[in-house]
Amino acid sequence: MKSIRPTVLFISPCTPDKTGVGWEQRAFSMLLAYSNYLDINLWFTPTPDNPNIERVKKIGALCKSITAFEPAALDNNSELRAKFHSTIESSDCIHIFRQVELMHIRHNCIFWDIDELPVELRDSSRNSQIKPISPDLINSGLSRYSQAWENSRRVFSSSRLEVNTAIGDIFYMPNVYSTNKIQRTKKSLSNVIFVGNMNFFPNIDAAFYFSDYVLPLLPASINFLLVGRSPLYGNLMDEFDKLIQKNSRIKKFFDVESCTPFYQESAVAVAPINFGGGTKLKVLEAFSHYCPVVSTSKGCEGLEVTDAKEVLLRDTPEEFAKACQLIIRNPEIGDTLAKNAHTLLTLKYSQNNLNDLLYSCLSEEGVI
Repeated sequence: MKSIRPTVLFISPCTPDKTGVGWEQRAFSMLLAYSNYLDINLWFTPTPDNPNIERVKKIGALCKSITAFEPAALDNNSELRAKFHSTIESSDCIHIFRQVELMHIRHNCIFWDIDELPVELRDSSRNSQIKPISPDLINSGLSRYSQAWENSRRVFSSSRLEVNTAIGDIFYMPNVYSTNKIQRTKKSLSNVIFVGNMNFFPNIDAAFYFSDYVLPLLPASINFLLVGRSPLYGNLMDEFDKLIQKNSRIKKFFDVESCTPFYQESAVAVAPINFGGGTKLKVLEAFSHYCPVVSTSKGCEGLEVTDAKEVLLRDTPEEFAKACQLIIRNPEIGDTLAKNAHTLLTLKYSQNNLNDLLYSCLSEEGVI
């Protein structure tokens, strides 16, 4: 029997993956939300450090069809291009995730999910970057984004920081994480955990920043656990190996099946992020695991958290180290932070909340 539900063409620049890194998780959560209301034709470009499309096949139940492709191939492969345009024509709406280069597509209902603006275009007084960005590059980016905005019915963002921007109106679609109640052990813990994709420079910087400036201020009994996707580029793995050889208190666990066992063995999750954009899924992941968080202000930028209620926000190595020790020495403080954080996760950053926001958008635009 032919489906009578509307259809969305969902175009992703990464492998949608529930257990992947930030943008992969966002792609998956948006697919999950759409699957409640629309049939989905997924077109995606396998992520360079997550090319295993077997993971995508596992979400086949959410999608009517799945096509792996490289955007450049649309210019060179006439058969693929014909299939792509046929899918566009048969879709009631199109969701383009991040890819400004595809915003030339013509359709009367395009949702453009920017996730986060490039750092040079973000309206944030706390922005920082490694080197100044030239005015020409900023103006070029503004022009490209403004033109894409004009071709969009709605623009989605994962952060409220980008709702008020000179480029155009934005519909807030927060990043989300599972609200499953994952119980932590009650024994005395002294591990500090940092979770992240070690191919992403803000995470690499954070790992070395904590190792070099914060860990030496903590008691020798405290270990630092690095958990996440292993670095694939240049000599990054060698640099991490050297870091660990220098300090036996640093342990790395890359490409693990689940981060849960490491959260359960840790007293504190840290987010010592010093630059970059967008909300940090690592913080929401810690909330889900009832693991108290110490973060820089940048690490929680865009999240509706309050210092000393859901997290401890500290921006110098000395204050960061003191906050970690406070939680380790006073588990009841960490428990209170973790409970408040999980409540916030449920209220603001749950899949159900995202589902409701998407339903509202689809209804207002007449798609459903």
